[in-house]
Amino acid sequence: MSCLESKVALAMSAGDGVKAGTKYSVIPASGAGDFDVVRDGINQGIGKDLKLFNVLNHVPQIDWVDGVQVLKTQKAGNALIAKNISFDDAVWSLVNGTLTAGQSSPHVTYTTSAYTFTATSANAVLELVSALTIANTTAHTNSIYVKRITGTGTVYIKDINNAETAITTTSEWTRFDVTSTSSSTSGQAGIKLATSGDAVDIFLVQSEVESFATSPMLNITDGEIDETSLASRIGDVITLATTPSGALSILWNDYVQNYVNSPTTTHFENSTKRYSLFNRVLTASEITGLGATEAAFISAYSGTDALSITVSGEGTCYWGDGESDVYTGTDDVLTHTFSAIHEPISFVGTLTKIYMATTSSKLNHDLASLPSGLTTYDNIGSNTTSGDIASLPSGLTYYSNTGSNTTSGDIASLPSGLTTYVNAGLNTTSGDMASLPIGLTYYYNTGSNQVNQYTSGHTFSASMTFFLNRPAAGYGLDSTEVDNLLIDLESSGMSSGTINIAGNNAARTAASDAAVTSLEGKGVTVDTN
Repeated sequence: MSCLESKVALAMSAGDGVKAGTKYSVIPASGAGDFDVVRDGINQGIGKDLKLFNVLNHVPQIDWVDGVQVLKTQKAGNALIAKNISFDDAVWSLVNGTLTAGQSSPHVTYTTSAYTFTATSANAVLELVSALTIANTTAHTNSIYVKRITGTGTVYIKDINNAETAITTTSEWTRFDVTSTSSSTSGQAGIKLATSGDAVDIFLVQSEVESFATSPMLNITDGEIDETSLASRIGDVITLATTPSGALSILWNDYVQNYVNSPTTTHFENSTKRYSLFNRVLTASEITGLGATEAAFISAYSGTDALSITVSGEGTCYWGDGESDVYTGTDDVLTHTFSAIHEPISFVGTLTKIYMATTSSKLNHDLASLPSGLTTYDNIGSNTTSGDIASLPSGLTYYSNTGSNTTSGDIASLPSGLTTYVNAGLNTTSGDMASLPIGLTYYYNTGSNQVNQYTSGHTFSASMTFFLNRPAAGYGLDSTEVDNLLIDLESSGMSSGTINIAGNNAARTAASDAAVTSLEGKGVTVDTN
């Protein structure tokens, strides 16, 4: 099967028949496994000899992995270093060493793009002159191709924090990588030779905001490497002919939502290994636990400290580092300490409650990925969740999201049965508070929210105990809306708790004096401008 064809046929469990005018390496039962690839850009593939090659526009990328060919789907990506090939450019600093250009490289097209790096004294270092500007407390991966030429001394590569990691080089090209969570907003990359006289060939350094090394990124213009700007990779969009029910030989390197007619399982199997949807070989215990079951919920977690999650339901939590815990029943507390960077956390089974209790947690998931049966969602800490609140599970009754979340959407789209709504962080929700669910008894909206409207006449729950809306600067209720909101909260029967509509909302007027007097007389604390 040629990888230059725009369609690839994969064996599937399907009906009989073939299609006329199509070339096959093996005659398929049908075209149920066919798919189209759309990618308006050139990617870098890995051949059987482990050499890189250009994968042209709209061409499926078929790489050699562990001795077998697999279709690799690519996520969009961006390199952080522009001069990632030209190590003799002024952006690179060379100490105690020399560079010789024009060496044989591991690329089948750009065959003389490598450099020989020779140590003229101990501790020869090649690194960036100026630090990269990066996001703090975020997983970054540095990678570089290295081949030993002379010597036996230790070779080190630098992580994003400028820490050195020893690597074991051979006379064959090998891509080495190191992943670390950034400890500042300054990043570094480079290589070090400990022993004078040692020499290695080097090719293509890549720094990226990822928890693993993705496929190499090169800008190709008119068939040549172009280092005038940062290299990037355009993500594949795969359209499957039908939603498959069998297993495909696909090496995932992205989220499932890149696929039209996407499969229901979150991992697939080739002839030797299983791969998760994050391009990681699954452990034996994970393979046994997953089977062909779809993960109920998957969330990235960038921390390496202890994490505590309270869940209700029945299933297994896979921590992403080869460890797992079973949960059964109500309010099971799952705790785990990570020793290093790990893959996303996944839950296989049912989930009705998720309570992320760790204040330092740095979770990253879209609200659309929450399990459909969820009734309670409580996420605190430094989480970076995103998404539209319209995609919250329809049966949700309790929603609390703080940290650095960037959720958005109209509050009119909240689940109708919601009783508690807490949204802080960097949320940019908007809408009319008169459209809040009628059974809501606790409302707290701060952060960067843009809720700046209230239409009078709404009936709130008589059991309302807390109502706070503090929008971002430039938003907020006018005085008439503040008055009407206070009047309607009082007439709805609120008899205890707190009302806080100060901040960027306008001041109330005498029109709400009677309502405020009544509320305060019943024990409600009222805070306005």
